[in-house]
Amino acid sequence: MIRLLARIMSAVCIGALLLPYVQDGLPASVVATPTDYVSFALLPVGIALGYLVAWRSEGLGSAITFASVVAYAVLDRTARIGEFPLGMLAFYAVPAVLFLLASFMARTSWASK
Repeated sequence: MIRLLARIMSAVCIGALLLPYVQDGLPASVVATPTDYVSFALLPVGIALGYLVAWRSEGLGSAITFASVVAYAVLDRTARIGEFPLGMLAFYAVPAVLFLLASFMARTSWASK
């Protein structure tokens, strides 16, 4: 049940991450500086990649997503001066937490009984 919820939430998050780019395209200003390149690689690409990997390997996908969220939060708070709300980053981390929980439950003996 947790795995299913994580997959549904990850699909919703991927949609939310990609919606601005599908609607408006990729504006030139999004990837204008090296910081913007890194930011783009972390937020939509890194998080979405982590979710997709988590569908196959929950632990690895969670690690990729968490690494992307934390790196983006650090980058956003240092180089970009807090332009992105941290609450949204927490929202994007919820499916990773669920995938990690599902991975943990699958590896323990009490969950397999």
